[in-house]
Amino acid sequence: MDRITQPLISIIVPVYNCEEYIEKCIDSILHQTYQNFEVIVINDGSKDNTLEKLKKYINKNKITIISIENNGVSNARNLGIKNSKGDYICFIDSDDWVEKEYLECFVRNITDKKELIIQNILQNGKPKYKYQQKSLDIFQDANILFSVYNPLSFGGPVCKLFNSSIIKSEKILFNTSLSYGEDLVFFLNYLKYNKKIKYLPIANYHYIYKSNSLSTKKYNFENYLELLKQVISFKAFIKANESSNKHIRNFLWDYFECALDSLYYHKTKTKVRLKKIDILKKIMPDFKISKDISTNRKMILFLIKHPLILDCYQIFKHSISDMKNKKTNK
Repeated sequence: MDRITQPLISIIVPVYNCEEYIEKCIDSILHQTYQNFEVIVINDGSKDNTLEKLKKYINKNKITIISIENNGVSNARNLGIKNSKGDYICFIDSDDWVEKEYLECFVRNITDKKELIIQNILQNGKPKYKYQQKSLDIFQDANILFSVYNPLSFGGPVCKLFNSSIIKSEKILFNTSLSYGEDLVFFLNYLKYNKKIKYLPIANYHYIYKSNSLSTKKYNFENYLELLKQVISFKAFIKANESSNKHIRNFLWDYFECALDSLYYHKTKTKVRLKKIDILKKIMPDFKISKDISTNRKMILFLIKHPLILDCYQIFKHSISDMKNKKTNK
């Protein structure tokens, strides 16, 4: 088989306690119209009936099943990368499933080996994003890229076709020290070596909402701090203009607020809080008060130069929030 016109695609599926969905996921992969692929399933120490469900696929010649002790999704994906043999790599979560044209859509749109291809995603049966097919250079088209096709919104590894040689030659792996946002960090690191992005409006990937998404996870200061550093590094790397800066700033603000809130969510001691507020103050680029930012963000900008006052403001804000939550739960 011609590896140029018929490239081998490695599909990496990390699995943990997914007995309810795993068969639908694997079956949807096996029924692809494009058949030059391998499936690497990493069973990350599942404690339910997942492994029993996987046994029916052991003798399938396209599937490799690797069982390990539970060590997190990043470690599982990294092990999948290490064991992959394909020209390209794509990731599918074990509780999601794909339409039969999913791989074929990727392959017929390969025109440049250094171009990342992104498909739209189906959430509740409907395409999540609205955009036209477009191929963009992250340097030359930064304005359009961040105003319409913001890659920071597509941070997860699914619905993307990655070039395996770039991942392996540049040693791009998922950061196992992060409990969330590790997929965005992986994505941003990959973009530094893959200068073009092709967006496809077609949606073939059915995403199932997970209760352990970013919005439902417990705050972790160090985790958000690392995400801040990575997005700031990426912003400097692409030499963002004012228009794209605006969209990147929104992401920075989100992570900044989450990092700040984490200090009060975990009831960190005052001295430690003030030290960490100082770290945030130094790492963040200079933001200006403008009409398009919230009242809370304006207040933070005003008070960041006075950590003790900011600390009092945050304590007050979280006390009010706690009181409202208690009333709601009664």
